[in-house]
Amino acid sequence: MRIPHSASDVGDAEARAIAEAVARNRLGYGDASLALERALLQRTCRSFGYAVLSGSHALALAIAAADLAPGSLIALPVLTCTSVLQSVLNAGHVPVLVDIREDDLTLDVACVPSNVALVIAPHAYGAPVEVEALARRGLPWIEDCATSPATRAAGRPAGSFGSLAVFSFGATKYITGGSGGLVATDDPQMAERLRVVLDERPRGGAFRHPARGAMAGRLASLNAAVALSQLRRIDELRRRRHAIARRYLEAFPTLAPRPFDDAHGYYRVILRVDEPAPVIADNLQRHGIDARCSVNPWLDDHLGEPHPEFKGAQSWRERLLSLPIHPAMAESDVDFVIDVVSESVAGASRSR
Repeated sequence: MRIPHSASDVGDAEARAIAEAVARNRLGYGDASLALERALLQRTCRSFGYAVLSGSHALALAIAAADLAPGSLIALPVLTCTSVLQSVLNAGHVPVLVDIREDDLTLDVACVPSNVALVIAPHAYGAPVEVEALARRGLPWIEDCATSPATRAAGRPAGSFGSLAVFSFGATKYITGGSGGLVATDDPQMAERLRVVLDERPRGGAFRHPARGAMAGRLASLNAAVALSQLRRIDELRRRRHAIARRYLEAFPTLAPRPFDDAHGYYRVILRVDEPAPVIADNLQRHGIDARCSVNPWLDDHLGEPHPEFKGAQSWRERLLSLPIHPAMAESDVDFVIDVVSESVAGASRSR
């Protein structure tokens, strides 16, 4: 038996969506793509949105739409996907790494420097970032919902807040299309810039600053049909993740950074263990449980510039343990993970 760290949950509804797209011979950008855009815009009360090739593509488009001067400073958390860092570098800007909060691994808004031109703030692994604190800072920001379409922040769905918002429909994301992403905004000027870059239109007066070339690539209806089917099931997927997360957090109350939170989307369930997390993760791997001691690389290490002054990050280094969670997990799988984690933590403690 092997319990994967992440997995998609697709079935008859997604199969029917694919079959319908094939039967209608509508595989490229078309009706299903437009329907996905409308559905996600309606969910987030946004005005403009474009379904594109991937979450990384959506983020690159969002950075372009921000229309920054070359070499601008862009803040992002020290713990996030390397594709976020790479999108900043590819756009010719300078990444400014920012510490994370100790209780939920989201960007510590209080630590964002005032001289940055843009902030990229993920709802980290489903935990809602401090959207109201970001609004008070008055900085333009990209709301990164790649792992958190079911998260709620300040009583509203994730994707409702930033100057721009980006989503991902990758193979093991919260809602999957196999691949794909979406970028949304309420700003008509940003929306025009997105169309210019995405559809290779004449630039005219859309941009104040030089921007990179075209980034064409709208999402195919085949992928969009699957993602739309998943979006329609998002409450079901959220309930199942919540049920698993609640069991984990109740089983390990002293290891959970915070108790169960209904606003959290629980794309990941992350514990802070007392023993070195790699030791415990290795033991779980030997039992067929794909746990991780790092959900993403620490970006200061990735850049070769460790920042020991990041107190939030330091509280997690070597202690982060991410447990398997996905809607397809059976109750017996959850039982097994809890049992093995309990034994592994106790065994590591005894061997000290």
